[in-house]
Amino acid sequence: MNWIKQNPFLSTLIGSTLVLCGLLAFIAIKGGSKYKQAKDDFDSAFLNVTKSEKLDLYPTADNSQAKKKALDDYNQAIDDLSELYARYQIDQSKPITTQQFTENVKKANAEVVKAFAAVDSKSPEDFFMGFEAYKGQLAKTNSTALLDYQLNTIKQVLLGMAEARPSGLIRIYREKISEENDVTYTPEKGDIARSFGYEIVFKGSEASVRDFINKLGEKKSYYCVIRSIRINNERDSPPKISDAKFEKAPDAAAAANPFGAFFQDAPATAPGSAPATAPGSAPGPAPVVAPQPEGAPEAVAPPVPIEPAPPAPAAPAAPATTGLADSSRILYQVLGHEELEVFIRFDVMLFLSKEAPAKP
Repeated sequence: MNWIKQNPFLSTLIGSTLVLCGLLAFIAIKGGSKYKQAKDDFDSAFLNVTKSEKLDLYPTADNSQAKKKALDDYNQAIDDLSELYARYQIDQSKPITTQQFTENVKKANAEVVKAFAAVDSKSPEDFFMGFEAYKGQLAKTNSTALLDYQLNTIKQVLLGMAEARPSGLIRIYREKISEENDVTYTPEKGDIARSFGYEIVFKGSEASVRDFINKLGEKKSYYCVIRSIRINNERDSPPKISDAKFEKAPDAAAAANPFGAFFQDAPATAPGSAPATAPGSAPGPAPVVAPQPEGAPEAVAPPVPIEPAPPAPAAPAAPATTGLADSSRILYQVLGHEELEVFIRFDVMLFLSKEAPAKP
């Protein structure tokens, strides 16, 4: 204390210096922490920028154009799907009365029956395209729109079947919808379509069955989903060779006789040649040989005509297959004439109305 009192200037200078050093130390420590924080932020930002530059959608001119094209394609796909599924929805702007629906069923039924008759195909008795319940009564008002949609679909399906030329339609069954019993349909969460079930039994060749299934899978004015199918042969017993039906060439009758070429009118004999002897006939007179003078060389007898050898037993089968390569396939010929009985269950899909998806 005495020294401080005795040296006031020096003590004040030392004290001021200590305070100033402490202040500088505090400022340096605080500035160092800020620097470290700024350095860490810079390193983090630099790392993020480096990673972003390696991404596909880094904001360059090329990536910007690619993203714009992708968004345009996405929006176009939404528009195309909306237009596509509009064909499988009901047009609510055109209400259908019960009487109109009954008239539509009668017209469609007459058109289908006429199409089957045109290809000599049978249709069931009392055929009414699965709407037999409405032969003597009118449909309920709240169900006509859905029933008319089903009617148009099954009409196209049956006209496609007629084009496939089956031998006959045996049965058609349509599942009733809830609106026919005054019960409102409530779709479950996530449902995008409503299904209407049908069952059809028909009979036809393998080609007609394949053609009809292909037509059923076409997405025209209806959208069908095959749920199950069963195909049975017309008969249970295996085919026999005698069941085969082979094509016949125009000259099959003449080609079937292996000796026909030998019993035709003989052609004129060329001068100086020996007459040909038909096989199986009596030999003609022996050729006369003129006498030769003594010492002359011995005359050589004319060659005796040689009868052609009879054809091999397997030869007659060759003309039957001339120009008819498929006729030798016996199994194909047998099975090609056997008809199939087909049961097929499918659903007609009606896509529900949804809000248009948001476009980015």
